Amino acid sequence: MSEDVKRILQGCFHSKEGRPSLKKVPINVKRSEQHIEKAHHNLRAMKHMFDNDLFDWTIICGYYAMYHAVLAS
Repeated sequence: MSEDVKRILQGCFHSKEGRPSLKKVPINVKRSEQHIEKAHHNLRAMKHMFDNDLFDWTIICGYYAMYHAVLAS
C-alpha cells in the first residue's frame, strides 16, 4: 500500500478535527451472511422489477443490493 493511501486511511480513522469518519467494528460472520442474503433478495426483486418494466424501482433495488453487499464486507 502506498504511503499516500496509508496517510489518507489514517486520517479517516484518527481525525485531527472532530470525530473520525470511519470506525473499526468486530467481524460478525452471521451478520455478514444476513447482509449477503438481503443483497440476493434485492437482486431477485431487481430482476422482477426489470421484467415488469419498472425501471425506476430496478435501479433502487440494485442500489440496495450493492449497499448490503458492502455492509457484508
